[in-house]
Amino acid sequence: MERASTPACVVIGPNSGNFDQYLADRKEMREIAGGYRDAQVNSLLIDGKRISYLDWFNQLRREVDPGAQSFGAFDPPSLAELHLVSRLARDGQSAVTIGEFQQGRTRLEALLRDEPPVVAITTTFCFEPKPVREIVDFVRARSPRTKLVVGGPYIWNLAQSPSRRGQDLLFTEMAADVFVVDSQGESTLARVVTEIAGGRAGELANTPNLALPVDGKWVRTARSVEDNPLDTNRVDWSLFDAESLRPFAMTRTAISCPFACSFCTYPVRAGEHRLASMETMEAELRALDALGVRYVDFIDDTFNVPLPRFKQLCRMLIRNRFNFRWISYLRCGNMDEEAVHLAAESGCVGALLGIESGSKPVLEIMNKFANPEKYRTAIRWLEDAGIMCWALLFVGFPGETAETMRETIQLIADARPTFFGSQIWFYDPKTPIGARANEFAIKGSGYGWKHNTMDWRIAADGAEELIRSPNNSIYLPQTAFTLETFMYLMGKGFAKSTLQDFLRTARAIVVDGFGDRPVDLGKYGDAIGGIKRGLAAAS
Repeated sequence: MERASTPACVVIGPNSGNFDQYLADRKEMREIAGGYRDAQVNSLLIDGKRISYLDWFNQLRREVDPGAQSFGAFDPPSLAELHLVSRLARDGQSAVTIGEFQQGRTRLEALLRDEPPVVAITTTFCFEPKPVREIVDFVRARSPRTKLVVGGPYIWNLAQSPSRRGQDLLFTEMAADVFVVDSQGESTLARVVTEIAGGRAGELANTPNLALPVDGKWVRTARSVEDNPLDTNRVDWSLFDAESLRPFAMTRTAISCPFACSFCTYPVRAGEHRLASMETMEAELRALDALGVRYVDFIDDTFNVPLPRFKQLCRMLIRNRFNFRWISYLRCGNMDEEAVHLAAESGCVGALLGIESGSKPVLEIMNKFANPEKYRTAIRWLEDAGIMCWALLFVGFPGETAETMRETIQLIADARPTFFGSQIWFYDPKTPIGARANEFAIKGSGYGWKHNTMDWRIAADGAEELIRSPNNSIYLPQTAFTLETFMYLMGKGFAKSTLQDFLRTARAIVVDGFGDRPVDLGKYGDAIGGIKRGLAAAS
């Protein structure tokens, strides 16, 4: 019999996996795809071994303080986990989240001793079946009767594949008991947990939006598109330990994106752009402020769209005089000086900018409503107002040439954002540009592609050149140490100057290690010593 303290559902966040295995998998494919080259620009060669930025940061901290806490790439809990637990609670089902799988393994193992009816696995940051299968095997080995339910963006994207056989093979590889097939899925999960916890797992065939194994085959139940309005599906912050939410919490004021960039599937997957009311947001932000949150990350894809609402949000923040500061994605093409001043006054300290390219022709192919001059202007407005910008870039999109790559390098040199990130274009044929594959002669997929002006090898060279090119901006990788990580660590007491010194030194080491060349750390002894002194001061 289930104990009263046993939750009906344990929600598991991302699985950061084993970095060594991640590198090995990509290294095996290095002659036919750019995944390993992309991993090189996001990792450091330290003492002959590649490690992530955050792993090196943790290593330096342990050298200063052997008992120091290790930070993870997915600290704190993701918003998806918090939303699912809150939704289940509203439906009368108790649920807990363990956060990122690798860091939460010990707590998960303890929870599994009580055999919870359901373990739900999110896939917000998942791009392949292996991380899911690792969790499935872990749970099955410890609680065989627990049902495993998997949903989220990876499953929804998989379900859009025209190959039913391909879908079935991946479902089988992940080996869960139930897959939720919907772009939102909160309501479906709540119904699944209710049925399983109530001893009615056999009724799942009548539950819509599922893929289930029946007699050795994968069967899809009826479709019923979910619509979970933001105003009635908020996070119940009182359900969670306040300490786990400090100093950095995520929230959102919108679902989906009103734009249709040709490299992105999000608007198609998420549906119509929907906004939370000002009253709902004000109440939620008051709750976060009362919890002592120091930084809020608005995860909207386009926080400043529509612009009048953005200004209204900023004025609401100013009126409340909240103690937290905030960051978000902002769209340069939807910016004016008044909005920048309001953002700064309301507590904005960081802006994630989807710049993508510094070339007008490439931006037009991307269907971006911006141009390089607007980027230059908006970045200077933001930086001059004290808002750190992180210019996100990728190299190799159709239309990219050696000249357009030089234009991107020049844009960063001219605009001088605090941070920039560089990566190789990842081609998903399901994105809108896939409909123009013949026009651009696009072949391949993922990190292994070519088109009529470039292939992945040239793009990998371009991504490295962008990092190597001297400029006044700090390279901030797009995985394992993002702007969100930077602000989280500031909230933990690390000085901005120490974190920037760490990133500057890391960039030099990254460049030295291109092509897996041996890196002489001795020449960075003074810089590393200064970083350690800064880390010690924060301990």
